[in-house]
Amino acid sequence: MRIVVLLCVIQLCILGTACDLTSTGKALRNTIHINSYGQAEVILDNWINTSQIQVYVYPQSPPVEPTKVLFVPFRVTQQMENFLTVGNNISRIIWQNWLQNSIFSTLEFLQNGTAFRPDVSLTIAKQKGANLVVGGYITDFIDGGLSGDTRVSIAIEIYDVSTGNLIWSLSQAGSIQAASVNDFIIFATKTRMPTNPSAAVINLLAEDMGKKIKEWTNPSFQEETWLMPEPLAF
Repeated sequence: MRIVVLLCVIQLCILGTACDLTSTGKALRNTIHINSYGQAEVILDNWINTSQIQVYVYPQSPPVEPTKVLFVPFRVTQQMENFLTVGNNISRIIWQNWLQNSIFSTLEFLQNGTAFRPDVSLTIAKQKGANLVVGGYITDFIDGGLSGDTRVSIAIEIYDVSTGNLIWSLSQAGSIQAASVNDFIIFATKTRMPTNPSAAVINLLAEDMGKKIKEWTNPSFQEETWLMPEPLAF
């Protein structure tokens, strides 16, 4: 009888953890095992919470030619040390995610470039023969590692090189809370962090916003398994 009650309580605990979420998010898997003290442990993969995507500008029709895109490192707008390195690393995660998932026909990362500025980026893109330029801004970034809270806010802009017009403007934020342990005597719950929390959050934002853009570049796109690279950038 005690075992049945215990399992019911654990199941409610797992369901309760999921029901507490008010924003969208993802977790990988939950597991239960018995530790060396005979106590049941519920291991919950920590959720990545994301806001709704805010779309401010979007094109009315799909591109008429293959998309040759220059991806420019995003500009960090908050005060921090090594802001150029941080912006470059975050941008590379998004670029790699989009490259692996074929968002555009070609997608070149601007090596050793300065942080995104629309006027400068458009000039460089024109010189390289690109027809679109992707850039953006990192408006909030806290890297909590494995022991603290992590949060990321990103705004992405896409420009038509031939006209200089802004054709896409969208933003999204994501976060993951620090790992926690709750001991209820007869059982305990523990949250398990991703290997690289910052990269995990950034990859999920890249996926969400990337799907929006891929629906434009490929109108026949059907949601499928999304490749999620997790480079050790931080």
